[in-house]
Amino acid sequence: MCFRFAEFFLAAIAVIFLAGCQTPNATGTDSRRLMLASSRKDDADFPKSGTEELTKYAHLGAVETANGLLHVVEVRWRLTGMPAPRGYTKLSFFTSDFAYVGSQRCGRTYPMICRGPYVLMWGSEFVGDEVGNAWNLSGGYDRRRLVQLEEGFGEK
Repeated sequence: MCFRFAEFFLAAIAVIFLAGCQTPNATGTDSRRLMLASSRKDDADFPKSGTEELTKYAHLGAVETANGLLHVVEVRWRLTGMPAPRGYTKLSFFTSDFAYVGSQRCGRTYPMICRGPYVLMWGSEFVGDEVGNAWNLSGGYDRRRLVQLEEGFGEK
């Protein structure tokens, strides 16, 4: 009897633990898989197999824009066959139904988190004459701009 109870107890703990590891999104779809398929199909700058290797494809969250939510994915890849590995990082943006909208290359910074209409970056980004630590997408993807937010903004 004691053995059956212990077996049941361990099974219940395993189910609770494993259920906690999976966080389904609100739509119940596999959003990462849909965004990855959309990137491969519609993004001309997506890493090409053979010469480039995808090393990271991470859903950072969503930003609030004038046209609704945009999902943000961090994409990293490296050039294959290089004696000293070199790679690239960019942000890819998707509609609420996970269709590819466009992307933004990152220089020496890395994206950290999405807050409101901002994608906060680790360090300062330089694009042309603009310098900033966040991308502001409040006006949508086509009207994105690099802005400098005050220190500690991402901690709130």
